[in-house]
Amino acid sequence: MSATVDPGVDIVAIAVASGLTNSTWAADEDDFERLIEESMSTAGPTLIGVRIDDKPGTGTTRRDPVQIRERFMHGMGVREPL
Repeated sequence: MSATVDPGVDIVAIAVASGLTNSTWAADEDDFERLIEESMSTAGPTLIGVRIDDKPGTGTTRRDPVQIRERFMHGMGVREPL
């Protein structure tokens, strides 16, 4: 399953319409850094939209149901790892 968003969808506009008024697009890396700093001194949640390249992600998580269950059970202290 891919977790992509249609390029025509304006996630910042959706956030603003949903009540997250402190939402904006970063124009570039410098603007992103400025917005991060600004968000740290702003009350409430912030959404900073960024556009990235169209290359696929470099890291993936193995999605084996048995492994997920075993890790969860180990994390809960119910059993030792296999």
